[in-house]
Amino acid sequence: MYKSFLKAGLLLAVAGLATACGGNQEREVSNDLKTRESGLQYRFFRTGEEASPDSTKFLVMNIRATTGTDSVFFDTQERGMYEIMPVNNPEFKGRLAEGIKMLHKGDSAQIVVPANDFFLQTMGAPVPAGVDENSNMNFFIGVQDVVDEQAAQQIQMESIQRMQAQAAKKQKEQLVKDAQIIDKYLAEHSINVDTTASGVRIQVTERGKGNKPERGDNLVVHYRGKVLEGAQFDASYDRNEPFTFAVGQGMVIPGWDESLLELPKGSKATIFIPSPLAYGPQQRGEVIKPNSILVFEVEVLDVQKRQ
Repeated sequence: MYKSFLKAGLLLAVAGLATACGGNQEREVSNDLKTRESGLQYRFFRTGEEASPDSTKFLVMNIRATTGTDSVFFDTQERGMYEIMPVNNPEFKGRLAEGIKMLHKGDSAQIVVPANDFFLQTMGAPVPAGVDENSNMNFFIGVQDVVDEQAAQQIQMESIQRMQAQAAKKQKEQLVKDAQIIDKYLAEHSINVDTTASGVRIQVTERGKGNKPERGDNLVVHYRGKVLEGAQFDASYDRNEPFTFAVGQGMVIPGWDESLLELPKGSKATIFIPSPLAYGPQQRGEVIKPNSILVFEVEVLDVQKRQ
């Protein structure tokens, strides 16, 4: 049940650790990086307990990883969630595993891992775009505690709740920010809109006289999608291929599900979607940057009632 989520634009699952070991000489505090026979580079900023952790226990860690350009790849403290790894898990491979197995409770260390080793050996995935496969990644790790399985479960549950609370807070703040930007744009362009409960703005240019959709109905729509700044990222019109989907079922972004339930068959509208109701902090292609406000011109061609 224990998973580590490493952020690369997306969240990646990691397994546990190899058996803890390592001599005291290796764990001496040093200002300079040391190199093991395997080529692993590391240094300790602080050492904690002398005893190696029991192989049945779990490590509770904060980890901050940076790429060769010092860009933050992921940071457990920023997301509000510890990395919890079983001390003894042979599925965890590569130099990062070799480095972590040296750590004891209370240790603080830096582990330097080639990017291709981390992604190919540890993650079992290709090196993502934006990371030089020939560069090094730096892992700054603090072992907060070594606990049994029951305590690990409790810490993980609390960490998930804390992460969810932080995400909800950020989403709420982003919604307020986006609403101000959208409303300023609408005022500058003299656009009148209706606003949904979640904050999607809908400019109805032609209200259809057909059936109004209900959750689970199939909608057939044409659309053109742009960011608020004007760049287009997709259009069914250009392909001459209407898009069909079940509305209100989570098949599309939340802003679509909510707004299109308001449009009867035959309607044409422009919808302004705050980023948390679109793709949030994720980047999608070249045009949709993190926290992009999206604008869709939509036309409801048909409403096919759920059987």
